[in-house]
Amino acid sequence: MKSSKYLLCIFCLAMIIFEPGCVVIHGGPYVYDEIEIDIAPPPPPRVIVTPPPRPSSVHVWIEGHYIVTGGRWVWSPG
Repeated sequence: MKSSKYLLCIFCLAMIIFEPGCVVIHGGPYVYDEIEIDIAPPPPPRVIVTPPPRPSSVHVWIEGHYIVTGGRWVWSPG
């Protein structure tokens, strides 16, 4: 019983060490999806906006910001 546990431990250890290096690929050809990355130019200067009056003391103004849409910068108002 003790020797079978020892052999099982050796086998499992060998599988952990050697299995990640083994790759078996059947069939082919393989087509991988291409990743397309749009790189937009730097954003234009910030738009300076005077915040409107607060409707109540719990409201907070969140500034506008630029977002990239279709490869170009578009201003998203606050």
